[in-house]
Amino acid sequence: MFALSGIRVLEISSSVATAYCARQFSLWGAEVFVLRDSSQKRVLQSPVPQSPVYSQDGQNHSLLQECLNTGKHYIDGSSVSADLIENADIVITDQSITALQELPGFSDVVKWPIVIDISPYGRS
Repeated sequence: MFALSGIRVLEISSSVATAYCARQFSLWGAEVFVLRDSSQKRVLQSPVPQSPVYSQDGQNHSLLQECLNTGKHYIDGSSVSADLIENADIVITDQSITALQELPGFSDVVKWPIVIDISPYGRS
């Protein structure tokens, strides 16, 4: 049994810091879900897309991406609903609340979970 077992986290990230924060929750036993872009089969606004890659069996891999996403589950971004968001315990993001509300499913959220907003200098 881990310290954060039973905690559900939704990650929406475009930075290493946000992805790493969610990774820490995963290491402590939380169930972490990452939104995936359905059209491009990648994490929405994937952190550091220019990170170095290596090729194995004809596929490119990024050690940074593999490290940051270990132990996480993926959700198709187009299938996100207000119910899914409201049932999460924590949302970890580097997007503003107004930017989040423009994503599918987010505009209908009535009861927001805890939101960890990671930004380099604060929002205000």
